[in-house]
Amino acid sequence: TAFMAGISGQFYKQFALTIAASMLISATNAMTLTPARAVATFGHRDPTLHGKGHEHDAREALPWWGVALLAGWLANVLLGGLLGQLLGFKAGTEAWALFAAIFLAGAVAGALAARPVNAILGSFFKGFNTVFDRITKAYGWFIGKTLRISVVVLILYLGLLALTGWSFTRVPVGFIPIQDKGYLLVNYTLPDSASLERTQEVTEKLEKIARETAGVEHTISIPGKSIVLNANSSNYGSMFIVLKPFHDRKGHEEAGLVILGKLRQRFAREIPEAQVAVFPPPPVDGLGSAGGFKLMIEDRGNLGLQTLAGQADNLAEQGNRQPGLVGLFNSFQSNTPQLYADINRTQAKTQGVDLSEVFNALQVYLGGYYVNDFNAFGRTWQVNVQAEAPFRLKPQDVTNLKVRNRDGEMVPLGSVAVIRDSAGPVSVTRYNTYPAAAINGGSLPGVSTGDVIAIMEQLSETTLPAAMTAEWTEITFMQKQAGNTAIFAFLGAVVLVFLVLAALYESWGQPLAVILVVPMCILSSILGVALAGMDINIFVQIGFV
Repeated sequence: TAFMAGISGQFYKQFALTIAASMLISATNAMTLTPARAVATFGHRDPTLHGKGHEHDAREALPWWGVALLAGWLANVLLGGLLGQLLGFKAGTEAWALFAAIFLAGAVAGALAARPVNAILGSFFKGFNTVFDRITKAYGWFIGKTLRISVVVLILYLGLLALTGWSFTRVPVGFIPIQDKGYLLVNYTLPDSASLERTQEVTEKLEKIARETAGVEHTISIPGKSIVLNANSSNYGSMFIVLKPFHDRKGHEEAGLVILGKLRQRFAREIPEAQVAVFPPPPVDGLGSAGGFKLMIEDRGNLGLQTLAGQADNLAEQGNRQPGLVGLFNSFQSNTPQLYADINRTQAKTQGVDLSEVFNALQVYLGGYYVNDFNAFGRTWQVNVQAEAPFRLKPQDVTNLKVRNRDGEMVPLGSVAVIRDSAGPVSVTRYNTYPAAAINGGSLPGVSTGDVIAIMEQLSETTLPAAMTAEWTEITFMQKQAGNTAIFAFLGAVVLVFLVLAALYESWGQPLAVILVVPMCILSSILGVALAGMDINIFVQIGFV
């Protein structure tokens, strides 16, 4: 259910519960094994007593343990933006887990002091302490030798710090990874002014290919409308590909992203008459209509719509040539064939025809007009009027349409208007008040969103003229806005934890023994991420904090 719900508050709470479960396990282990180790190792006590009399010391440390964790979370909650909200979901859930962990740890702190347990496990503890003593002595010997060459150790530590910083620059950076949410989105575009009948034919071919693919349940098609572009046109179309439930999709071959790759290849090979792009769902509901990225090309120098369309086409073409990028397209066209109704206002006034009547006639006959609703058969039906297709096929048919003048006479539109060929955009989008063209695209598996941003920004700088600029929107804009805020959250958490430990130990030096190991933990985490072929996305950043 977490994947079906997408990246939402519920998802992050479930993610936090996973971390909270590990906290409970760690609390149990720490409060039962640590006192025993301390007593048996340093106090030379009988292992069968196993911490007898020291449960109170363990319980006294619990509040400070909780304060240290809360101090680390406080830095997360104070962050703003999308990252702050996501960390807030995690911190809220883990706060409840913290209180549960403290209660559980306190309850079981003296569990191993019970004599029945000691009698049963005494031999085990004795053997364990023997092995642990040897390890402790070996470790102490190694530390003693190492401290004699403290300069070498310091240089080695500084080298590991440098390696940690270098690792951050080498591992790809992402934001919110794409999730299998049980459906895919297809956007297809035919040549300009293609009829709805041609779009319907392409729709049927796409549906057939999709339903033949393993793991697909059914499809929902909307010819004439682009969900990705939020525009209506006879040559546009959208299709939702609903995948089978997760428990019915067996193996890696039926994973959502694998099905997406197969469909991209078949659509490109078998549907040459249309430009077809397949997108995953948006990782965050409400931030964009589809996955992938969206780049807005703005005409800030008033170079004209034709120049804007040409530059956007060129940038999309250059992007498709880059390794790792796929499916880039620009939907903005400035020379779409159109018919222009040149109305002679003087002639219309002479014949007593109101301009509102002319415009209403064009809308009713050619576009359609809503009249009212009526109830029948237990349903509500709409009444919309429109001319039959045979009476609006040719431009000459428009001039034969008639409107009523002020005297009640019917006047043909051809007497007050001339229909001539023209060209222009279907719609013009403005972004930040400037005319803009949107470039949509995606990336192949293994290519992080950070790499995509770097590639497209470099192409924009070298390809676009000085009077045009490129700006990110939707989820990529949120990633750019977040920037390196996770680093500041991590540093703030480290500082707060250090202050809490300084108050606990009543010393500024002893907490450094805990804090100095943090960079080494980060280095180990980065190496794990790199070996797994992953990027430093928001889940990894939450894990760092």
